[in-house]
Amino acid sequence: MVDNPNIKIPANLEAEEALLGSIFIKPDCLADVMELVEPNDFYKNNYKLIFSEMIDIYKTTMIIDSLVLLNSLRKKGILDEVGGEQIIYDLTDVVPTAANAKTYAQLIKDTSIQRKIIDMGTKIAEMGYKGYDAGELMIQKIENMLYKLSTNQSSDERISILQSVANRKERKLMGIQKSILTPYKGLNEFINFRQGWLITIGARPGMGKTAFALNLLRHTARGNNVLYVNMEMENSEVIERMIAAEGNIALTLVKEESWNSIDESIRKKVELAEDKIGKLNFEQLDVTNLSFEYIINNIKKAVKEQKRDLIVVDFLQMMSQPGYQNKTYEIQYMVTRLKLLSVELNTCIVLLSQLNREVETRPGNNPIMADLKDSGAIEQSSNVIILLSSTDSGCGEIGTSNAKLELKIAKNRKGKTGKMNLFYNKETQNIYEEGTQ
Repeated sequence: MVDNPNIKIPANLEAEEALLGSIFIKPDCLADVMELVEPNDFYKNNYKLIFSEMIDIYKTTMIIDSLVLLNSLRKKGILDEVGGEQIIYDLTDVVPTAANAKTYAQLIKDTSIQRKIIDMGTKIAEMGYKGYDAGELMIQKIENMLYKLSTNQSSDERISILQSVANRKERKLMGIQKSILTPYKGLNEFINFRQGWLITIGARPGMGKTAFALNLLRHTARGNNVLYVNMEMENSEVIERMIAAEGNIALTLVKEESWNSIDESIRKKVELAEDKIGKLNFEQLDVTNLSFEYIINNIKKAVKEQKRDLIVVDFLQMMSQPGYQNKTYEIQYMVTRLKLLSVELNTCIVLLSQLNREVETRPGNNPIMADLKDSGAIEQSSNVIILLSSTDSGCGEIGTSNAKLELKIAKNRKGKTGKMNLFYNKETQNIYEEGTQ
């Protein structure tokens, strides 16, 4: 930090006090502000200690109030260090509402970044003056400093906190979760769609995971509100696929360019399927910006407009979260946030994910959870993991004929694991149980 007495160190003590006061009023706002700020972002050391203790308390099922906090600080022997009892009681009366908690957190983060930039600038200047290292090495060190600044805190710590909050919130939902049946009798013996759940469906490209998701949506949307986060296809293509599956009609005949060439009987089937799809409680979120935060914000906006019972995100590896040099940590963060979001929005999120190529080297091409691309954290955050493969096509893309799909329920936090078979008609985009087409 610079030593010039005429330069004031950036800090916002009022925001630090207001944020701590907001947490006393509404402890659950801690889940939101922890995404923006960490204890080391506080300038005042006693506020840093208090915020850190609030996080530790919140990770448990305990309620954050002045008495609980005082008792916890006493047990750790740091009550005097934070300023004694009076400072805790003073903080409870700082603000009348917790409505601006995220604003206070952002102000704290902004001044924290300013201080870090000042420190970093001082270090860079020292490196330039001393010149101990070669130019290329100095540049590399500076780049590492910038990366560390952009990530703000260790990925492990950040993800651990988010996961703890997600687990805590899910426990609060226990006993009041709404359960929705899947469209497949055999699958219902293993799972239902439950509020606060994250269900991950993994498959190699071309294995029908999008078709499977759209079939889930098509059936579920008959009595529930569903949202499809579409990152790969045109909206019209999604609708065409759903119409083809609904009417059991070849996709090529459903496309608008085929309309004038199909016979009357096919046209009537298409029109009937169109009418049925048009009545579904179904909405697409067409995503052109693949920034994870952008997508999350738009999901929240859509749910605010209308409660959603089921949300399908297609697919995980298409999204990006700046600030993570390591792809594994990036995926970890996004999956953990999606789990937290399912609880926050009181909905079920179905997340599509790619499997890595390791499955192709395994005898029988039998997928396992370790094949989930880029992250083992998917296993930790997901309530259910379904691995989709084809016993007919091996690892190759499924053809146009009916192919047998194997659904492996590899993880089921509230039920049994096992396998079941479905059939995929790529020509019609229909996925069905034997004898039900």
